[in-house]
Amino acid sequence: MSDFHLTQVTALGGAAPREERIGELLIRENADVALASVAGRSGQLPAMLAAARQYLGQELPGPQCMTLTGPVRAWWAGPEQWLFEAPLASHELLADDLKQLFGQKASITEQTGGWCAFEITGPRCMDLFERLCNVDIRVLKSGAAVRSSIEHMSCFVLCNHPGQSYSIRGPGSSALSLYEALLGAARSIA
Repeated sequence: MSDFHLTQVTALGGAAPREERIGELLIRENADVALASVAGRSGQLPAMLAAARQYLGQELPGPQCMTLTGPVRAWWAGPEQWLFEAPLASHELLADDLKQLFGQKASITEQTGGWCAFEITGPRCMDLFERLCNVDIRVLKSGAAVRSSIEHMSCFVLCNHPGQSYSIRGPGSSALSLYEALLGAARSIA
């Protein structure tokens, strides 16, 4: 009988997350992200919102906003839909936990393998995003979560600290293309 050995790889296909410093910018793949989508079921939205408020300690965010709670944060993904995110190391079963929390009030879908995550930090972040997408990056405050196209890929741009720290969540199947777009934009301003 054969022994099977599975090896975990990041969205970019490596054994460890990649990171690259270009000028004053640090672009880092984040492999420690658990994601789940939450959609309110018909007639259950008030009960779902109440359960989410108790879990997060605040209301679910509206359009272009995210919670700044930890370790779990959530952002608006569409009408009556949110993405919940937490560190994978401590919340590997985030979707299962949310299914227990919401029961029949919401539909939960595991999203961890479907998205890639990048963290961009440094004083030239705004210049980078002005080359990448049509988000008015200079007006975003902490807690902003904007869906935008980056190189024809639908992504979320999350503002952690204005002008200094942003997160991008994009399609996992296009992780390498998104990473190359980030590096190219960073090189153009370095």
